[in-house]
Amino acid sequence: MNYEVIGSLFLTNESIEIKENGLKSIYKVNELNKIQLKENFFQNYTRMRDIIHDGIGSILIDNGINKNLVFFVLENKSELESLHTLKVEWKKLGLSIWT
Repeated sequence: MNYEVIGSLFLTNESIEIKENGLKSIYKVNELNKIQLKENFFQNYTRMRDIIHDGIGSILIDNGINKNLVFFVLENKSELESLHTLKVEWKKLGLSIWT
């Protein structure tokens, strides 16, 4: 795998944390207006995928003041399943998630 990590993304039931270039942003899920979440399976998924999108996901965070777009890699099925579980929890907290 040849990709460059320029930051990190940590997702929990309560927050979305982004670390990039020494800066850290934390968004509390219950304080967000909405997010756009796109996922494209996971790397090396058995169906035919194009190489540009294989495992790439994105999250657009709208906190009502500004928007932050982050791209991430889903490396395996377990990470994809964890993301789906988080989406359910976020929806229970009232977060609007669109694709």
